[in-house]
Amino acid sequence: MEPQNNERLPLELSSQLVSIMTTEHYTLQTGRSMTIAEANGRSSLFVGAVSSGLVALAFVGQLSHSHELRNEVVEELIPNRVGENCAELDAPSREMAETEG
Repeated sequence: MEPQNNERLPLELSSQLVSIMTTEHYTLQTGRSMTIAEANGRSSLFVGAVSSGLVALAFVGQLSHSHELRNEVVEELIPNRVGENCAELDAPSREMAETEG
């Protein structure tokens, strides 16, 4: 007995569905890995900036006998750089929220 045409159709749809789902999964995984890589890059940049700022502050503290220079560095330089880096660190989550919303 030969199979009818309507019996083969669900198998073809099933393979098409698997192909569609595989492609969609691959696309979503690629987007996820790109977001994670960007967040890792931004966080390593932030940690590098903070550590270099602390090293610079230590150099200023060792070389400066004046409290005015140390206070100027602490009050002006460090809060500005940390604030900029925190804004950059939060950028991937903002971009993700904009694309979803």
